[in-house]
Amino acid sequence: MAPMAPMAPGGGWPTPPPRHGNPGLAVLLTIGATIVLILVYGFLTGAVVDFEALVEEAMTEGTDPDVAQLTWLAVLLGGLIGLPAGRLAPGQPGLYVLAGGCALVAILVGETFATAVLASEATDGAKGALEFFFEDFGDMWDGWTTDAHGLTWLFVALAPASAVFTGFLLGQNRRPVA
Repeated sequence: MAPMAPMAPGGGWPTPPPRHGNPGLAVLLTIGATIVLILVYGFLTGAVVDFEALVEEAMTEGTDPDVAQLTWLAVLLGGLIGLPAGRLAPGQPGLYVLAGGCALVAILVGETFATAVLASEATDGAKGALEFFFEDFGDMWDGWTTDAHGLTWLFVALAPASAVFTGFLLGQNRRPVA
């Protein structure tokens, strides 16, 4: 027979440890931030890159267009995704790791979506970015990974690290918000 839990002083069972934060809300906001930031990252890339000028330059020089990537924003993206875990669920490292995984997905899928946005611009909107993304995902992925430089992969690795560290640092000695 298993031993029973000790009784609290004065009789009765010990009170359970206090609940810290709102992990359910933290998970929902982390996933929501991931989805929103994928879209924002893709459309921001499309707004910043002048694809027509790149194509004209490549045609005159006889080279492939070299698209400047915004992968350096991965640190900011990861930090924003790690924010809900640190604020709403302090002291719960599992949620920090979840935020890190979401940040990795966000930067990889965000870059792929950015390629779809640029492909849509290249066709003068004949096919929308979401159509390219969902119908030709493999081609968009291949296009992005072909253009990725060595430093790009370092920034990709910084996205989950930034999310985990943001959650950890915000969760240190912090009272839960909710």
